[in-house]
Amino acid sequence: MRKPLQTWWKARKYFKFPQIKFHTYKINHWFGFEWHDVWYKYKYDSVRHEFDPYIAITLFKRVFRWDFTMYAYLPGASRDNVSMEYWEYLLNYLDTGSLLKGLQQSGRWKGLSPIWKDDYYIESELFSLNSKGLKKLRDEIIRTTDS
Repeated sequence: MRKPLQTWWKARKYFKFPQIKFHTYKINHWFGFEWHDVWYKYKYDSVRHEFDPYIAITLFKRVFRWDFTMYAYLPGASRDNVSMEYWEYLLNYLDTGSLLKGLQQSGRWKGLSPIWKDDYYIESELFSLNSKGLKKLRDEIIRTTDS
């Protein structure tokens, strides 16, 4: 088991800290402690998100769980998809070493102003980046268009 946010820690310079969602539920175990980093797999030469990182503590048949996820309120985007896109973009960045290649590899990047159902659609991956990440992405786009 890897530490939670170990994968995010490698890309913290350009990616926002994921949001924390807390929830609790009952199970049949009295005590326990479990944690895991983001779960992913390689399928068809690309990274696929499986589960978000989490920390879970079980005390007296009650589980207290913290999920590290990403929410954004975008038209036409479900919350699960935004979290999946956040983690897949981060994993693609770590795999390729480039923010722009990470976007292109995700398969959803159509250009600088993608059109979706006749509305202006902002890629949810861009909500994943902090100010340094947006600046680096802009520089990569300028470098690519200049050459």
